[in-house]
Amino acid sequence: MNIKVLAICALVLFITAHASGQAKIERSPLETQPPDPHLLMKYQKMKNSGAALTVVGSILFVVGYATMLESDLLDENDTNLQTGAICTIAGMSCLGPGIPMWIVGAHKHRKLSKLQSVTVKPIAGIQYQGLTLSFRF
Repeated sequence: MNIKVLAICALVLFITAHASGQAKIERSPLETQPPDPHLLMKYQKMKNSGAALTVVGSILFVVGYATMLESDLLDENDTNLQTGAICTIAGMSCLGPGIPMWIVGAHKHRKLSKLQSVTVKPIAGIQYQGLTLSFRF
């Protein structure tokens, strides 16, 4: 009986938290403020760093795994198994943060670039009569 009550309470808590999370409608700072050029550079660096970590991690993982497969398990003086394990672990350690950094950096960089590329400016010249608005997408 106690398990049923606990399960119902957990379900109600989950539904309440989920509903209150949906009710919050706040705009992100990227949508409410004008784009900051330093922020664009930050996300560009994040994207490049994530890509570099992913590529290096993939190479280390493949090389380490291949080295471990080629090692002799019965030979005590063979260091290929240890070297392969170290390369494989280092490759996974680079892949773990590299993929999310690449994805988040690329997403936010693209979002900020779209905000920066939309401009409205008045153009006054001899060939134009009056005030003209120009949109660049």
